[in-house]
Amino acid sequence: HIRERYERMYSGVFKLRYIDGLWVVAEGLVYPMWSDSYVQELEPKLDKSGKDKRQYIIAIDYGIKNPFAAIMLTVSEGKLWAVDEYRWDSEAEGKRRTDEEHYDAIEEWFGDKEVEYIVIDPSATSFRELLNRKDKYWHKGADNAVLDGISKVSTLIGSGLLMASQKCTGLLEEFGLYCWDPKSDADKVAKESDHFCDALRYGTQEVFDQIMDGQVV
Repeated sequence: HIRERYERMYSGVFKLRYIDGLWVVAEGLVYPMWSDSYVQELEPKLDKSGKDKRQYIIAIDYGIKNPFAAIMLTVSEGKLWAVDEYRWDSEAEGKRRTDEEHYDAIEEWFGDKEVEYIVIDPSATSFRELLNRKDKYWHKGADNAVLDGISKVSTLIGSGLLMASQKCTGLLEEFGLYCWDPKSDADKVAKESDHFCDALRYGTQEVFDQIMDGQVV
């Protein structure tokens, strides 16, 4: 049972290393196990008044010159679901948004959904200070252990425990672009097409143990 659990905990290059004992170089796509079969919609869980009863985690990769990318996540049926995303690409839009403008935009994006908390890139000090001042949403700095986070996302995908809505167009696009840096001898990802993947990694770090513990019989 212990070996079976550990086999479930690792996927892709991490399974080859930690379970099969093979030291392999990380190359190519970071998440080659992603499949269109994981693109599924999660229906809102409505109360009698028609309000969505689910609780959501918002995971944010903060950017000023780089895109500001946020993913709306929830755990349901023992899986992690990415149900929607917010993106502001200052270069594509031709202008930058202030922290206040981002806050107003994501608050409108939340609608009447219950936000359990926001987990955000730990370097986003100005936006976290704004969240402190607004004092509406509980928030925390993300765990930015890159390889550990990638391993956990890989495991959820490989185990069929991560689903993404068609609304998450940026995330779905990045799954086909996010790759290991071919110029590096170390395990490093290429720092491009990674904004939603970083946000997903932050959110996954928060709920991974909860999801995987649910798989242990």
